[in-house]
Amino acid sequence: MAKRTAQPDDIPSDIRERVVADFGADQADAIYRELLERIPDGLPNGTRPRHLRCILYLAKGDRALLDRYIALCLEDTRDVMLAAEYQTGPRLGLVRKRNFAKPFDQAQLGRAKSNGTE
Repeated sequence: MAKRTAQPDDIPSDIRERVVADFGADQADAIYRELLERIPDGLPNGTRPRHLRCILYLAKGDRALLDRYIALCLEDTRDVMLAAEYQTGPRLGLVRKRNFAKPFDQAQLGRAKSNGTE
């Protein structure tokens, strides 16, 4: 039996919403296809949704950055997760600020004030 091709419906709703918000509804289908074709399920160090959230967070709606972070994820998933989820603290070194294993609206860690932006 042939392996089923991944479909946009395979992407969690928060990721689909983020793609539309960042890239526009007119580009959403192309972005979904690109993400599903280039980021396979089963990469190490996390799940496909976590990898996709990290990539989208870092891309900030920019196609060139999207390509850059897809490539980074394919080289080593830990690099894209580190870039998306951690920040350098003033004295503490790396501090985890986000957990993209959770949907975008639940990913912020700690006591950071939320004003609707990330």
